[in-house]
Amino acid sequence: MGVRVSPSAPIRSRSDCAAEALSGLFHLWNDIMVQEDNSNPYYLQQPARRSGAGVLITNSSGEVLLVEPNYKPQWECPGGVVERGEDPRSACEREVMEELGLANRTGRLLVLSHTSDPLPRGDAIMFQYDGGLLDDPTLITLQKSELISFRFVPLEDMERLVTERLATRLRAAIRARASGATLELVNGKAIE
Repeated sequence: MGVRVSPSAPIRSRSDCAAEALSGLFHLWNDIMVQEDNSNPYYLQQPARRSGAGVLITNSSGEVLLVEPNYKPQWECPGGVVERGEDPRSACEREVMEELGLANRTGRLLVLSHTSDPLPRGDAIMFQYDGGLLDDPTLITLQKSELISFRFVPLEDMERLVTERLATRLRAAIRARASGATLELVNGKAIE
């Protein structure tokens, strides 16, 4: 007997299903790590990876929303660190609410990016979600304790404000949004 699909059911791409499965595995791994005895030598030997999550928010002109932190010279996309025991989507929603006062801006996963750097920076996994369109900047309530300002920036000007790594991730997110795919980057290179 075959599977019946409602004509109104949304068709999901393989990359969306993979992203959902990856998120489920991330939740499971966090649950195991939180419940396990952290004094177990096996877990103490495992490599640590930083994890962060951000959103791609654009206006109808295609300009990208960037925020200016008060703790480093480069601008960032809205988002931040995934805390221990927190999943990337929840971290992104929390950070966007804290930084911009915007709720429910975390759409589908656009980019999963892994980077390897020498210590002390080390490896990182970054999740870039679709934050949709925002044409009314008066809806933003800026978090003054960490941010100086925000602005919508044309793609051609983005390079001079953000790190090369973030520019690569945001360009990939724009491509992923347009194509309906989820892209994977390893050290800035797309995995096809």
